[in-house]
Amino acid sequence: MIELEVVLATARTARSQLGGDIYLVGGAVRDILLTRDTDDLDFVVVPGDYERYARLMAKQLRSVAIPFKQNMRIPLCGSFIDVSAPHGETLKDDLAKRDFTINNLAMDLQGEIHGDKTHIEQKIIYPAYNELFDDDPVRILRGFRQANALGFSLSNNFLVLAERKMPLITAVATERITDELKKLTATGRADKDIFEAMNKTALWQTLLEANPSTDVLCNSIKYGHEDNFALFITALASSSATPIRALQKLFPSGQFYKRIRAVLDSVPVFISQLDVDIERAVWDNKSLFPLLPKALRTIYGVKENLIEKCYEIHKKIMDTDRDALITGEYVLSVASETAPELTIGNWVGILLNECNYKLTFGLLADKQAAKKNLREQISLLN
Repeated sequence: MIELEVVLATARTARSQLGGDIYLVGGAVRDILLTRDTDDLDFVVVPGDYERYARLMAKQLRSVAIPFKQNMRIPLCGSFIDVSAPHGETLKDDLAKRDFTINNLAMDLQGEIHGDKTHIEQKIIYPAYNELFDDDPVRILRGFRQANALGFSLSNNFLVLAERKMPLITAVATERITDELKKLTATGRADKDIFEAMNKTALWQTLLEANPSTDVLCNSIKYGHEDNFALFITALASSSATPIRALQKLFPSGQFYKRIRAVLDSVPVFISQLDVDIERAVWDNKSLFPLLPKALRTIYGVKENLIEKCYEIHKKIMDTDRDALITGEYVLSVASETAPELTIGNWVGILLNECNYKLTFGLLADKQAAKKNLREQISLLN
């Protein structure tokens, strides 16, 4: 994590040597006011040469400054520091074009806040200007995500503009949609009111009906934080008037069983049953996961007890002696003996899960049998 005071000290040094002024702007200022940890930092240099500022700061931080879009980016501690010129002539111009009023704030190096903090104090997401979604449609999804993560409400202005401009989101690059959805599933929080607002503005309908947005949505859940998958789909289904139909759109054909099993496999431990109302407004992982079979069955109306079967599979896996199972290193060691020219790929995880499943349920007697099975599978890959 970036140490803010260290970065601010380097900015002060740069200002003393280069002149001009530099401000911390955007979400980092919001997080400071909310006493939240902040990772990525955005600085605006005005007036002054932002490229020289960035290079000097990077040197002090023992990093590098890399041109990135209209910024200079400094990678640091797994995060980024972006340094840029203002979008416009002045700092005021720059702040006016940021997405939401909770983010159009700046902090100078003395710690003074520039901008209106009212909507942060009121905990509400409000558009900074009327054309913000025309300039960048992904801000629609970002607004929902930030409201969910921060526990803020959505202003009527946001909802009206989001619904009116929703068709624009189909033109956004799939990578950006995927990134926002991954962040949404990574929060560990699902506010029912926010998910209902997503439905009312036709967000899910637009994403699910647009090609290839359906794949984007599924992949975002699949490759995002698996521990939050159940949280995400439970809140999504509860906010839909037709949860079964929503489920079918999300997971066509046989994907349903595979995805539910993946949810259960991803949970490290199932805590004993808790007396928690699954219809409450906000769910969290601690209270939802122990009730996952009941919650999904209740919301989706799943037939044939698939959820219970998946739960039994997961419990059997969790109760299995870990020493009786193989590891990824074991798979690679067998591969190096069987097909040394084979390069590492997703086949490692596939064979690992398959063998451990068979060991758990007695389809393979022991590790020696697993080794033989691995050799046969690897020879088919080669």
